[in-house]
Amino acid sequence: MTKKMREVFPQTETYRFDVVHLEDGVGYAGGKVKRNKVVTADTFQSQEVGEAESLFSVSDHGSVQCIDDRSKKERRISRKGIRQYMSRYFPMLSESEEAVICRIENESSRAEDIIKAMRLHSNSALIQGRGCAILTTIAKDRSNHGSIASEDGISVILEAMRTHGDTVEVQGQACSALGNLAAFENNTKLSVASNGGIELIVRAMKMYPDHPGTQERACGALFNLASLKPNRVKITKAGGISAVVKAMQMHPDDASIQHHACCALWSLAGDVKNSVHIASEAGIPAIVKGMETHQYHPKLQHSASGLLRTLAINSDNKFHIASAGGVPALIDAMEMHPGSSHVQKEACGALRNLVFHPSICHHVRNHRPHKALEAAADRFPIECGDSANSVLDRI
Repeated sequence: MTKKMREVFPQTETYRFDVVHLEDGVGYAGGKVKRNKVVTADTFQSQEVGEAESLFSVSDHGSVQCIDDRSKKERRISRKGIRQYMSRYFPMLSESEEAVICRIENESSRAEDIIKAMRLHSNSALIQGRGCAILTTIAKDRSNHGSIASEDGISVILEAMRTHGDTVEVQGQACSALGNLAAFENNTKLSVASNGGIELIVRAMKMYPDHPGTQERACGALFNLASLKPNRVKITKAGGISAVVKAMQMHPDDASIQHHACCALWSLAGDVKNSVHIASEAGIPAIVKGMETHQYHPKLQHSASGLLRTLAINSDNKFHIASAGGVPALIDAMEMHPGSSHVQKEACGALRNLVFHPSICHHVRNHRPHKALEAAADRFPIECGDSANSVLDRI
């Protein structure tokens, strides 16, 4: 400890500091002379920069309050003074954005390093955006989810979204990171939802409807989160169905948005009320238009056909699908992708659900799906045999 530091934190005294939230998001906690810590006020996460113990707690004061445990006398150190000593004696806090990004983009960087950098530089949109992007990549590997969770990475990502709502790059990358983290574990899906993640994702979609990257990533995140019923309820309540349908309507030429949106709606449509809600938001015409516009996109044809199959369980939706041109779109999907068992299975299932209504059955017959159904049953008897033959029997 230098002479200047001793003037602020004399070694002969024991201090208890209240940690304040400074402008750069970091507070200072001094200790029993031989050890000090750099502490973020929100999380109590710290980096040791000395040798012994320190006591600290969060305070709303505008300065750091020092209490001599023996004399009980209080001293205050101004924010300006604390920032001055922090930047001088702890260089990591005064790194340039470029230096921080270079450090966390290093291949040897761990989730712990990235999350710590995001905490220390919470007001930097550039660092938050890059940090979320790197976490997105790391989270593709399921084995990394534990290390991210142990550092409370989800909370850091969500805080980045709250703090930088005016930065589209942060919003999009954060949605992507949350989507990858929510791809497997139910506990993670619930954690994202319980900490306000669903509302933040939907907010990002509403704030940046013209930004394709944000829309695609947000739809992907909602798809993974919606695999749990409690989350489906929250997504609907937050306006997620409307936001997803609007993404499809505003980006009709973007096949990736169309596909991810259909995946999200497909997952949400597992609830009967949501199935009706999707139709009320003009979702069915948007789905069919996507199929017509991107006939050569097998993933979209698969997700859209599966979504129509689920929606067609509802009687009213059968008519909505028929009037929107869903029947020829499904037949075209089967004819355009004869080798895809996924497309064939979902399209056959959708047609089977549609023909259960007599008037819709007549409508399907008029579009002559016989050859496509016979080919599907012949090529994929396990996946398509029952549903294809059921349709053929009825028409």
